[in-house]
Amino acid sequence: NDFWIDDIAIALHKPAEPSGGATALLLSPEIDLPVENSHFIDMTQQAMSSIDLSIHDVLTQGATDLFINDGKVQLMVSGDEGRQLILSDLLPDGSDNGDWTNVGNVRVAGVEYDVYHHSGYDAELLVSLAIQITLDNH
Repeated sequence: NDFWIDDIAIALHKPAEPSGGATALLLSPEIDLPVENSHFIDMTQQAMSSIDLSIHDVLTQGATDLFINDGKVQLMVSGDEGRQLILSDLLPDGSDNGDWTNVGNVRVAGVEYDVYHHSGYDAELLVSLAIQITLDNH
């Protein structure tokens, strides 16, 4: 899959550079995270109303500098109105090494995404503005 990235700016107009491509992860009941080389989750295409993600999912499914050239591991979630995402800061062993915060937004291929940064790891999650986010920080 090819993605065109344009008008990228994040938090306080910090310049960022596009990099890399992305592979779409089409989630279905038969496919569980993690799936190798899947850096993009499309909730709309799979008619998913909600999804739970953790810092572990972002770290294992993301890639460095995938959408923003800032040295962080990144994963993207797209979807439209009515979709919900619960974002947890816990690792599989229950440890809590930081919190998620919204650091601004970015435009990728003409679509606006909120950017969530994890304070304990160099990780970011890009989420379509239309998706309702619940931060599950412990």
